[in-house]
Amino acid sequence: MAAFPGVEGYGASATGGRGGKVLIVTNSNDSGTGSLRWALEQNSGPRTVVFAVDTVKLKTNIDVWDGDVTIAGQTARGVEVSGAGINIRDSNVIMRGMMIRPGDSTAGPDPDNRDAFNISANFTVIKDVVVDHNSFSWAVDEVAGIWGAVTNVSFTNNIVAQGLNNSLHSKGAHSM
Repeated sequence: MAAFPGVEGYGASATGGRGGKVLIVTNSNDSGTGSLRWALEQNSGPRTVVFAVDTVKLKTNIDVWDGDVTIAGQTARGVEVSGAGINIRDSNVIMRGMMIRPGDSTAGPDPDNRDAFNISANFTVIKDVVVDHNSFSWAVDEVAGIWGAVTNVSFTNNIVAQGLNNSLHSKGAHSM
C-alpha cells in the first residue's frame, strides 16, 4: 500500500505512523508536553503528528531517532519551524507540509552545523522515507542533506532555497 495517494519514488511504500497513536502539537515551545520535540523525541512506536499551531520555535535541532512516524504539517495552515532544524535518523518516516527555516540568530545550534533538514545514517541503514511538499531555507550551513547508508527515499515536490551565504559560519560565506 502506498504511503499516501499520488506518492512517487523509492520511498513510496513507507508506512510512517499508520495505525499508531495520534499526537497533537499544541504549543510552539522548544520542549515539553505538546511540543514538536515531545512528539518526535519523547514518544516511540507508530505515531502520526498533527498540528494545532502553525509556528514552532526551536533552540536546538530535533533528532528523530525512533521512526515509524508521520509528520503531517499539512494539518495546520503551514507549520514553520524556526531557530534550528530536523534530522531524520531512523527508518519509515513520512514528513509533509513543513517549512523549516533555522535562521541566523546568535542563539541556537552551532552555526557551523546549522542545517534545515537532514537524513543522517550514522550508525544504521535508514530506509523508507518520504519527504514531500516541504520547504527548506535560511540555513547557515547546508540547507538539506542526505548522509550515510540511506536507501528507498522519496524527496519530492519540495523547495530547497536561500541558504544564508554570508552569515555566522566560521568559514565565512558558506551556505549551500
